[in-house]
Amino acid sequence: MKAENSKYLVQYVKTKRGPKGVIIALNKGRGFSLGWSLCKKGDQFSKSRAIEIALGRANKGVGEVNVPPSLTEKLEAMKKRAQRYFRCAN
Repeated sequence: MKAENSKYLVQYVKTKRGPKGVIIALNKGRGFSLGWSLCKKGDQFSKSRAIEIALGRANKGVGEVNVPPSLTEKLEAMKKRAQRYFRCAN
């Protein structure tokens, strides 16, 4: 799923072994929505698939639902970053 004609910010979630997920802030005109993806233990990280999943959640507006505890702080940081970048008070 592409975010055609849309701007979005991407932040990769990394561990000592490398990337394991992604958090996205998708510009929605006067606001933005968040999306995330996270690999299960044993899965291999795919940059394009991770972005596709996160964009899907952001487009549906469910990016802040059922967030894993390991992503909560990173999601809040992305929210603040997106507010500054997109200049909105979402």
